[in-house]
Amino acid sequence: MIASLLSVFVLSWAALCPAQEARHAGARSDALLLVESGNIPLILSAPHGGSHFPDDWPVRSQGVKVRDTNTYEIAVALRDAIRRRVGGEPHLVASRVHRRHLDLNRNREESGANLGEAQLALWADYHEAIERATTDARANGKGRALLIDLHGHGHDHGLIELGFAISADKLREEPTQLEDEAWVRGPKSLGARLDVLGWKSVPSPTRPAPKVGQSYFNGGYTVRRHRGDGLRSIQIELPPRPRRLGAEGRQPLVEGLADAILGLLASEFAVSPIPLDPKPAEDASLWGPGEHLWSAAVRRDLKRVAKELPSYVDVYGIPVLAAEEVSNQRLRDCAAMLARHFDADSNRLLDDVQALDRLRRNGFAILLYQGRAPVLTSTRPWKRVELVQTSSFEEWLGRFEAQLAR
Repeated sequence: MIASLLSVFVLSWAALCPAQEARHAGARSDALLLVESGNIPLILSAPHGGSHFPDDWPVRSQGVKVRDTNTYEIAVALRDAIRRRVGGEPHLVASRVHRRHLDLNRNREESGANLGEAQLALWADYHEAIERATTDARANGKGRALLIDLHGHGHDHGLIELGFAISADKLREEPTQLEDEAWVRGPKSLGARLDVLGWKSVPSPTRPAPKVGQSYFNGGYTVRRHRGDGLRSIQIELPPRPRRLGAEGRQPLVEGLADAILGLLASEFAVSPIPLDPKPAEDASLWGPGEHLWSAAVRRDLKRVAKELPSYVDVYGIPVLAAEEVSNQRLRDCAAMLARHFDADSNRLLDDVQALDRLRRNGFAILLYQGRAPVLTSTRPWKRVELVQTSSFEEWLGRFEAQLAR
């Protein structure tokens, strides 16, 4: 049973918490490079999607000089899609410099890094950032992590090419059993998961190897350098379509990649439960989705409500805020109930991302006061409801979701 409008506190989430550019500890965001630290055992890298032409940088004299169109944008969108599904941050390293000046998927001699001090510094910074990210990601995953290196090909077969540093000839050899057969093209491999979602790939159980004469990129410098000691690396080469479409047209590809990669991550790696320890609201920085799936993500802070509600727990982008007199145990218990509602089997893959997105976009928050039932609020005051003690949490949240859907 829901009592209406019992709260005396109105939290106008969008008004009190203005959007900010997303920044993280250890981050770098400038004209040359984007680096964002994460908290799950997954690293995304994109060396060829940059479109920035630095002044006075010479053009490389050899090698491919065209950019992998939209792979930088897809890497950022994929980060957001993954974050929506697990409430955690993948590590991200992406170049903003055009490939004609520097090829970061080549060794130092072949990359163009020797053309000048600035190029060499960026080449070193890029791979050092990946090394730091892989170290942190392994710590996030109990010693194991996954690196996804994003690229785009121009081949006419329309397949997603998955590179494991194994040649096409080796994939076609008889007998077909590889040393790493299950990982490369088994029933739980990345290719198998993409196929199930309608994104044809090679290698996979249905296409175990490229056909003779079929173009195929099997993995470059990045996935060969950054691997081992618990780190698995896969190069993903995306076909021209839908990669070259606008953001809305590319989004189904982004969503499919997110589902396939996270399925692999949940099956083969250790993804820790979300942390439920209370933190100071003054220091909070919460992520939220944009208006559309393809819209840029935003971050909001809690500084303007931190005096009245000084502690919080972030549950998949939803803040549970507590007044000073509320115990940390009560705050943790409420946050745990909310987490279980969206992830019943606690595997870190959310059960209903669309419903959670509606709540996040509507500025959903839970407010805890001493001696009172929890209060649900959003940017719309008439969406504000209080849970009476006889209601179940699931009933309470379900009714709130029903109101948002009207």
